[in-house]
Amino acid sequence: MLGIPIAGFVFAVISVIALITIVYFSFTQRLLMALTVLIVALPVFGLAKKAFSETPLFPSFETLSVIFILIGFLVVHKTRYSISQLGRNSEFLLCVFLLAGLLSTVYSKQAMCSTYVFLTGCIAPSICYIITIRLIKVFSDIESIILAYLTMVVLIAIYCIMNYYARFSMGIGMNMGDFYSWVYNEYPIVNVFTFPSATTATVISGIPLSLWYGKHGVRYPYLITTIALLSCFLISLFSFSRGAWISILFIYLLSLIVLFHKRLIKVIGYSMIGLLVSYSLNLGKYISPILEYRELSINIFSSSNAQVRAGNYMLAINSFWNHLFIGYGLGSYSLIYKEMSSGVVEYVWFAHSLFLTLIPEIGGAGTIAFVLFFLVHLFRPTKSKCNKIFTDLDLALKCGIIGYILIASTSGCHLVNYVDNPYYITYFGAPALIVVSIFMGIIARPQMQA
Repeated sequence: MLGIPIAGFVFAVISVIALITIVYFSFTQRLLMALTVLIVALPVFGLAKKAFSETPLFPSFETLSVIFILIGFLVVHKTRYSISQLGRNSEFLLCVFLLAGLLSTVYSKQAMCSTYVFLTGCIAPSICYIITIRLIKVFSDIESIILAYLTMVVLIAIYCIMNYYARFSMGIGMNMGDFYSWVYNEYPIVNVFTFPSATTATVISGIPLSLWYGKHGVRYPYLITTIALLSCFLISLFSFSRGAWISILFIYLLSLIVLFHKRLIKVIGYSMIGLLVSYSLNLGKYISPILEYRELSINIFSSSNAQVRAGNYMLAINSFWNHLFIGYGLGSYSLIYKEMSSGVVEYVWFAHSLFLTLIPEIGGAGTIAFVLFFLVHLFRPTKSKCNKIFTDLDLALKCGIIGYILIASTSGCHLVNYVDNPYYITYFGAPALIVVSIFMGIIARPQMQA
């Protein structure tokens, strides 16, 4: 295979097939099907990077898919559509954000890297948002997107299980503590989207959406909810990320409260039964070493890693007035060290926070517009004029967006998964922001009947 790993070759072939399928649906006026295929195929697109480790593909498969969906929408799609007032307001904020990103890219000293990030992490998710608002017509459209997303979550979990056993077979003879240390530092299990934090940011919405589907779904709701929930928790566990564990647990509890507040005690009881079953199956012997390795019981804020993050948080905040309208360019955060005396012990490519990283990259104004873009969806009234299905749907989607914000604000999930040094060896992808943009598009939908 000319030096290409067999797994990477297989994923690349499947990605080509998925891309052809998306093109077919896009040019036959079945854009919703194209969008659902894109969602399901995101893990395969991410794993296809194994076939392009030396010369990464750009645009990536997911970006190419969005481009073809856009072409199909502009050229072929003939259906009339309406847009809500929230959609108009949010698209204005999105335009301000995109303009700030474009201007900063034009003036960037690393213009090519900024262009790659701008197309992948700004344009592609924005297109998904704008098209989703206009495509959603009936409840079945929303259900199809959510089922596609939950399918994607399960596929990622299956890959992680297979990856775990592959790593386990390589580490036979090691005690569990050494094995997990070896896996965490050298062979990550949750590496679908380059870094575990990018993967967990992509799947965390599966917690509230699977609970919503269990409450209102039509086809096998309890089975799908159980499998999807277990998949989310498994992916989070194997991520070895304390931030992911805390975020997943918080979103799970928040989702229970907002979706099942009248039956909260009963639902918590079912959760406790699940924990007892897990204990009886002796699953704790596999889980506890992971928790012990990551020192969950210790104050993580005293670690050197936390000090580096705190230093970069303050560095990004202090740059606000220096970069009010134009920044260094997307993917160029590290240039801040040359301008400002940081005092941090380690230079990183971003501030370990999506929104704070954007301040020196695109300017304060563009960052504020991007933050407001999220907030207007989170604070949209959830009381539906139709029925409780849509009320709970909006609550579930908002819980998922909050989960994404929690991980993106504290970890390595930026507009794109990662920017390597040099940038041209990076496989550019933005799966987390794509799915979150689609979910916000659903929130901003016009009123409809179930």
